[in-house]
Amino acid sequence: MRLAKPSAFAARLTTALLITVLGSGCLEYTLDTTLRDDGSGVRETRLELTGHDDIDLSADDFRRLTHVSEAEGWEHRVRLDDDGDTVHVFVRALRIGALRDWERASGTFLIDGAVEQRAAADRDRPVRFQNRIAVRRTEESGGSVGFELRETFSWTGAIDAMVSFFVDDLDRRLGEQLPGLSAAGRGEIVGMTRARLSDAVRDGLLLGESDQEEALADLARRTAQEAVSGRRAGAALPTEAQVEAVLLETFADAEERLTDYVEQRFPGILLAVNSEVVYRLRLPGTILRTNADETEDGALVWRFSPADALTAPIEIVAVSRLQDGK
Repeated sequence: MRLAKPSAFAARLTTALLITVLGSGCLEYTLDTTLRDDGSGVRETRLELTGHDDIDLSADDFRRLTHVSEAEGWEHRVRLDDDGDTVHVFVRALRIGALRDWERASGTFLIDGAVEQRAAADRDRPVRFQNRIAVRRTEESGGSVGFELRETFSWTGAIDAMVSFFVDDLDRRLGEQLPGLSAAGRGEIVGMTRARLSDAVRDGLLLGESDQEEALADLARRTAQEAVSGRRAGAALPTEAQVEAVLLETFADAEERLTDYVEQRFPGILLAVNSEVVYRLRLPGTILRTNADETEDGALVWRFSPADALTAPIEIVAVSRLQDGK
């Protein structure tokens, strides 16, 4: 699980996927969380969108992807910034009455990858970025009490969607270029490729690595070797060179093709990647442990982008102790 620290991975992903859809647009989220000593509190979320005219989405689709509709409790207003540019501001306040009610804040930070989940597989595992929060009261051996807050921000389905783009293309190419290959043999090669490519993408491959062509070529070579060496005696499988050639063709211009695919199919990923999140937390008592980036005006502060969570969840952690156990 990744701590809430910015990474070079986010910068690589932004460079690879950002420019076409959003242009100069920018989404800035501010999450202000206040926990009181009786366990109650409030979560105020603010989203500011600049550069709206550069986003190739209707207003309705933008609201669907980011879940900022009035029906979901958001207020919307428009203002002009210092440069005279239009800024759309969305605000929502969630008031928590008791400690046990903090779970209501889970799933309230939500960005969908696609406006519509087209296939059954999409509906079963939609591409989505969302939060999950847990707050509990703590008791230490000395009798002191306090609070622990943990909140994770994570993606579901994003890596699978990117990998599926290539393995679906590979399946088609194998059928067309190697017609003698059985369905079982084709499925074996596709399965091997999916497993290897999934691991590689989680390590940042296809998302702006400078040596990605070399890494993809190595992946193609190793996959072809494994596929051919594992065939049964007498099985009608192609040669290692034939399998490798189809894999290399599938991976050609990988970054450009992936960018086009994500732009067309998953505009919500682009919105998320072009988002900045500032998370502020105020806990009662003395802070004992935290992974916050900084402290600002008495609040713990984290700064991150949803892109940081593509390969592993971001986790917010803070533990406090109340004065005199109250």
